[in-house]
Amino acid sequence: MNLFGTSWLLDRFSYWFHQDLRLTNLDMTFTLLVENQIERESTYSFPVA
Repeated sequence: MNLFGTSWLLDRFSYWFHQDLRLTNLDMTFTLLVENQIERESTYSFPVA
């Protein structure tokens, strides 16, 4: 295993890891937005679909 190959693998891994993290954060943000929307609607007693 040469040093170049190792660093390339680490590079790929950190890239995938950060992509994954970004997707998770988007997911969390979306979930929070939806939950807030549902809370707001139930406050005004609208039926939640």
